[in-house]
Amino acid sequence: MESKKEKNIIQSLERGLILLETIARYNRPVSLSELDKEFNWDMSTIFRLLATLSKHGYVDVDSDTKKYWLGFKILELSSIIYGSLKVQQIASPLVRELAMRTREASHLAVLNNGEVIIIDQQNSPEMVAVNTHIGMREPLHCTALGKVLFAYLPEDEMKTIFETRGLPALTQNTITKFEVMEKHLQKVRENGYAFDDEEYEIGVRCIGAPVRDHQGQVVAAIGISAPSSRIPYSRVEELAKIVTEIAEKVSHKMGFRLMSSVSMC
Repeated sequence: MESKKEKNIIQSLERGLILLETIARYNRPVSLSELDKEFNWDMSTIFRLLATLSKHGYVDVDSDTKKYWLGFKILELSSIIYGSLKVQQIASPLVRELAMRTREASHLAVLNNGEVIIIDQQNSPEMVAVNTHIGMREPLHCTALGKVLFAYLPEDEMKTIFETRGLPALTQNTITKFEVMEKHLQKVRENGYAFDDEEYEIGVRCIGAPVRDHQGQVVAAIGISAPSSRIPYSRVEELAKIVTEIAEKVSHKMGFRLMSSVSMC
């Protein structure tokens, strides 16, 4: 006999939630046929559920590959959780210090589902600025924050993201070949910071550096974005020094000690 609790369950809603959890578990874009293999449901049912979730922003679908992944709405609803993350709590004052010292927009980001997600930010005090917002998604391969997070991934994860998402050209400066990107990310690791030279958006340059936890793992990236006129090549080293200094402060507060963990990245 069905319990009172079970009678109160709305089957279509329950299936929609199970579908979301399944897409999240894949941690990559997933096709309708793959989802069909997961469930003993009609494919038409899965398709209607996906269409409903997509309409409300809980699922996104790639128009070319027809594959699905979690949508922006999930992040909006989870902003409270992100706000309570240890790294966000620790870094927040330093994100503001970074903006104050550089007078440019500063951001803190983590990796999620092969993309960058901004979890904290501080606007620039300048009249003309490159500001973002919490919850904003950006690609890995052509942003400073993204390249930092990309650079410290295991090689197999790098290749998986490349094979899944590719390296699409967003400007004429975007790196689009994986072999070139591998060498570029090696330089990021050697320098300790990443530079976006108008690779994501013409007229915008960014600098980012890694944030490490107590085990030396890169768990976030912190950086600045500005009109390219305010980050000429002659100022990159100067601004990168400030960004890496702030990143090191956050890492230190996260329990990272330089002597114990550099080799563990």
